[in-house]
Amino acid sequence: MTDRWNMFWFHLHKVLCVLLMIYVISNECKSINLEGLALLEFRSRVESDPFGALQNWNPRDDNPC
Repeated sequence: MTDRWNMFWFHLHKVLCVLLMIYVISNECKSINLEGLALLEFRSRVESDPFGALQNWNPRDDNPC
C-alpha cells in the first residue's frame, strides 16, 4: 500500500511541476505589447540588415527595439 501512495505522490508532483512550467511560460509570452509584436514581425521579414540595426532587439522586452 505504501508503494502505491509513493507512486501517486511522485506522479502528482510531476504533473504539478509541468503545470507550473506551462503557467510560467504562458505568462512570459503575454508580456509583449502589440507594438512589440508588430516590430518582431517586421524584423522577421527583413532579409538584409547590413548595418546591424536590428541585432540588439530583445524579444523578451515589452518593447523589443
